[in-house]
Amino acid sequence: MKRVLIRTGLLLTILSILILTLYSCKGDTTVDDDLNGDNDTGLQSIAVTPVPGFAISGGIPNAFYIPGEGRIHLIYGSSVGLVEAFSINGVSFDSVGIRSTRLDTLLNPIIMFAVDVLLRVTSAGIRRFVVRGLQPPEAGTDSYIYTADERPDRSLLLRQIPAYTGGPGDAGIIGVPEIVPTTDGRWRMFYVAVGASPGNSRTATSSDEGLSWTFESDNPFGDRNTAVDASTTNVDPAPLALGDSRYIALTMREKILYAFWSEDGLNFQELDNFALSVGAFPDAPTGSDGLFDPTLVRLPNGKIFMYVTAGGVPGNDAIVAAELTLEWE
Repeated sequence: MKRVLIRTGLLLTILSILILTLYSCKGDTTVDDDLNGDNDTGLQSIAVTPVPGFAISGGIPNAFYIPGEGRIHLIYGSSVGLVEAFSINGVSFDSVGIRSTRLDTLLNPIIMFAVDVLLRVTSAGIRRFVVRGLQPPEAGTDSYIYTADERPDRSLLLRQIPAYTGGPGDAGIIGVPEIVPTTDGRWRMFYVAVGASPGNSRTATSSDEGLSWTFESDNPFGDRNTAVDASTTNVDPAPLALGDSRYIALTMREKILYAFWSEDGLNFQELDNFALSVGAFPDAPTGSDGLFDPTLVRLPNGKIFMYVTAGGVPGNDAIVAAELTLEWE
């Protein structure tokens, strides 16, 4: 009887060790899954709150917060030409509808039209405009990136040699550029490869703050192998660096905006259950059937604003705005 009890005790001890070992292995597997990115952490949702009464006649907005001035610099196209407007709170803008002669005529010396205009501030405090130049219709379809620096008197010094003409397969037609800082201090430009197949969003990087660019990726939003039409191709990219190595971005597919997030600023994951249509904006012009060309800006207090073209009726586009609230896991 004593031997039986001893054997029974040994069996129970062995069984206990086996159970503990199994649980230990299970815990290790769970950690590995997290390291491989199989957990559910990340951006969980984005709440969109339209700004009541906000509608600026025009389109193709590009917004940038200027730390030295404590205000947003909004550049957009309108019936009078390119406009530079300014806002401290992201809602009320000055100089709306006033033509910016310095921007509108910037590319005249090289017989191109300035379409998308971005403003960034270099590490030396220089205000650098990054401009997409478009050839006149009779001259061709090329669309390149140029730069111009602001002088003390606010005039602009244009570099007439393109800073970027596209990557392999882009066919020299660059569209809808947007720029964010990388985690290692470079600039990363997102753009649409209008002349490529697929004509999706791509990236290039600059180590000299926009003066020259090197092609980087043709797949930041994971659609390189699936983009076959407007419903599957991400265009009009609007990335935003949050200042803590995290990024968000909006893209457009078939006139609807979709959201993405990333931890490295290059490889983005789509946010589930987010699709923003023009119907969310009561101040969109009558007849508008889509949203185009979004741009994002973050204020020092953490508020994030989106400005986007609501359009569909020729000559009746308007820029509408919304505040975005992010929820992270």
